[in-house]
Amino acid sequence: MATLTNTKIKDTYDGLLKTNDNGVLGGTSKEITDGLGNGSGIYIGTNEKLGVGTSNPAAFDVTNLVIEGSTLSGMTISESTGSGTGRISFGATAAFDSKASISCDVGSAALYFSTLSLERMRIDSSGNVGIGTAPSGAKFHILGTNTIAKFESSSTGLFNTYKSSNGDFAYVGTGSQTVSGGGASDFGIQTPLGSFIVATGGNTERMRITGGGEVLVGTTTFGGLNGLSIFPEANCTSLQFNSSSTSNIIAYFKYIGTNVGSISYTNTSTSYNTSSDYRLKEDWQPMANALDRVEALKPVNFAWKADGSRVDGFLAHELQEVIPEAVTGEKDATEEYEIPAVLDEEGNVIEEATTGVRDVYQGIDQSKIVPLLVAAIQELKAEIELLKK
Repeated sequence: MATLTNTKIKDTYDGLLKTNDNGVLGGTSKEITDGLGNGSGIYIGTNEKLGVGTSNPAAFDVTNLVIEGSTLSGMTISESTGSGTGRISFGATAAFDSKASISCDVGSAALYFSTLSLERMRIDSSGNVGIGTAPSGAKFHILGTNTIAKFESSSTGLFNTYKSSNGDFAYVGTGSQTVSGGGASDFGIQTPLGSFIVATGGNTERMRITGGGEVLVGTTTFGGLNGLSIFPEANCTSLQFNSSSTSNIIAYFKYIGTNVGSISYTNTSTSYNTSSDYRLKEDWQPMANALDRVEALKPVNFAWKADGSRVDGFLAHELQEVIPEAVTGEKDATEEYEIPAVLDEEGNVIEEATTGVRDVYQGIDQSKIVPLLVAAIQELKAEIELLKK
């Protein structure tokens, strides 16, 4: 039976902890055993190190606790004396060949994750995470030389949801989950509360897709219907088409899949084409009374309100009375349009969406006057020929 002398275990049997009579460990590590002398695999070294699975924890270049399994499969818990840094190392052996470690700097309250003795990730005291670099004030900062991040889902679900205090404001993932009509192999971005905005040169906006489907380049607002609007900077080209081929069609205009016009160019000229194939027409007849119709035209010289410049032309509604196919729109037409809600950076509504009324202006296609002018010239020539006789 063991006895206590001055709070020290007396070495009177081979059980529990082997010590000498004065309670001090001898020159070798001692194994903790049960009362029958059965070993536990836990050793106390002469340097106050505790070893689990190793009878010689003193051989490790760490303090406190050593857990050793098979080669390169152990673990150590240590503290760098006086530095205030605690560390858990994995794959440590007597040669201290650590494969990975987690350490904490008590002074800065930062947590470090390392592999092969190199820091890979850090969490600072503010909860910011840095991978490949120290956190720089952002919640998540990644620095790398190859592929930075890869997002993969085992299903067709969303990859990422971005939230603000006003709720979800962006979804990024497969097209089948983010976009109506999108496929599982498509990449989709959805902004249910506002616009999708692209900025360069810092935070300078360059392009946005509004909640109404408008695509705006070089501007933030446009009161038109769904479509593309380009506002270039002063003295800049809005749109450029360039090709090494000597013949190109740069744009097709279609109605329910059927071509009704195009813009084409060669290495010397540009053509604006509209449908005119004979196979699209029927019941063609010679034009009549062309001179009378030309006489009914009212060409005028006018000034544009925008800049005061004077040009020759027609008033659309007057031309429409003679050649209706040359004019689009109706006189004094207006339409209602939606003015989108104004949101702050967090997606909160500052101004509610409303409606406005705007003018819808008429337009003229001057090329559709040409057939009448040709017919009028032919009629005039016939009259001249008749007079000559």
